[in-house]
Amino acid sequence: MGSWDLHDIGFKNGPMYLMLEEENDPLITLEEQPNAVKILSWNVRGLGRSRTVKRLKNKLRAINPRILFFMETKLSSKWMEAVRLKCGFENVIDIGALGSKGGLSLGWKGNSLIRLKSFSSFHINVEVCDNECDAFWRLMGFYGNPDERSRVESWELLRRLNHDQTTPWVVLGDFNEITNSFEKKKKVVV
Repeated sequence: MGSWDLHDIGFKNGPMYLMLEEENDPLITLEEQPNAVKILSWNVRGLGRSRTVKRLKNKLRAINPRILFFMETKLSSKWMEAVRLKCGFENVIDIGALGSKGGLSLGWKGNSLIRLKSFSSFHINVEVCDNECDAFWRLMGFYGNPDERSRVESWELLRRLNHDQTTPWVVLGDFNEITNSFEKKKKVVV
């Protein structure tokens, strides 16, 4: 993979504050920047457990993001709404789980921040109108298909949605390109 200087991530009038986390990995943070849009993306692998919701509430208090993206909530939209309300996010786009698989949720603070462009079981694509920075940009919460035979479809979805080359675009989530350790030996990720 190419290297990223996370301090260079930003837009014309204001930088973005990016939070990345895996279930058991330490939180990667950037130093606080004025007018930053804080985003938390988390593959929760099930949000129905009270212990997980408690961890989430603690993280939200510590980070205070304006945008929150979850993958693998494993919850129906109705249950996800209850979790969202407990966490203080008044606006949300929920894609309910199919049985006990999947589930996406994009929550945000501020009524005019997000405008939905498209969605599926594997993505939520929005336009962000950040009035504090006077900037428009695109955000996609993405969950790549974990089935190795269907991963090509995930990448094709990204290609199709990359039609607007003039607006900055942030894609975050779990690409599921490598889901097992044996796949690391047979693939080279560039």
